Amino acid sequence: MAYKDLTAKSLEAKNDIFAKIFNTLVFSSDETMIMPEYLTDEPTESIYTDYDGNYRNMYRDVCKKYSVPDNNQYLSLVCLGIENQTQIDRNMPIRVLGYTYTNYKKQLDEYMQDKKALLKLRKEAKNEQEKKIFDEKINELGKFKLIPALTLVLNFNKVPWYEAVSLKDLVNDDNPYKKLMTDFNIMVVDVLNLPVSVMRELSCDFGYIMEFLATGAVDKSILLKELKYPVASLDMLIALTNDERYESIKNEMLIKEMEGDVVVMHEFLDKLERNTAIKMARNGIECGISEELIIKQLEKQLNISFEEAKEVFEKEVMQLA
Repeated sequence: MAYKDLTAKSLEAKNDIFAKIFNTLVFSSDETMIMPEYLTDEPTESIYTDYDGNYRNMYRDVCKKYSVPDNNQYLSLVCLGIENQTQIDRNMPIRVLGYTYTNYKKQLDEYMQDKKALLKLRKEAKNEQEKKIFDEKINELGKFKLIPALTLVLNFNKVPWYEAVSLKDLVNDDNPYKKLMTDFNIMVVDVLNLPVSVMRELSCDFGYIMEFLATGAVDKSILLKELKYPVASLDMLIALTNDERYESIKNEMLIKEMEGDVVVMHEFLDKLERNTAIKMARNGIECGISEELIIKQLEKQLNISFEEAKEVFEKEVMQLA
């Protein structure tokens, strides 16, 4: 499970893919567009103390900080996270609240550490000139200012999210104190139920793969699109489908990516179809099906001539059968 969890994140963790997801699914104006070159990875593991006083680990899927150039330094504007769900989790608002709290607590702790360090250095200053230097640094530090932390929950279940999207959703309606509580909402996107037009608006490997998972096919215009990250795309398919066919072409895709070869969607899908057809042909041999029938099946499945199918049978099916 740990391997599959890791591979599901590898495509989303690419800065350009991550930015595309947020720009298309969350933000709608140029003022809030995320530029991939200003994204940096944030730790996906944090430590918290449970009710028994024991230290526990909390893991996120993908987390990045967005910082833009500002007067020869970088100004942090927002922390962004993605959580992948293949199962609908009623308690997701509490989980996301935990991630958000941990992020905000870390920001506050770092600020307090910096301030305490400056105050200590000022106290140890040897003269008024040194004290003045530290006074200026303390003044520059200013008051604590929170950087927003946003989490996007991607639901990869074909069933739309039907569970809680806020803390109040978890409280009984007849609870008289419900209306007084401070609510906390989460952002959920039913990825496989998005309009095809939105998937194409993503215009990246993630969008192509989502369209394929949602519809079982892709438009002809998409078939000619280059996969920038073929191995990471394949990893996502493996993690989300548990389909062994995708594992069968991974080494070939890895070699192509390492050598800088271009991989387009139709080549990617054709290879999957070809491997499936060859596997079925080998099973046919074991079941005693005639050579001619197997070749005709290959001809139909791969949409090639009988002579080409015969060549595939001799070179690819019989060679390793």
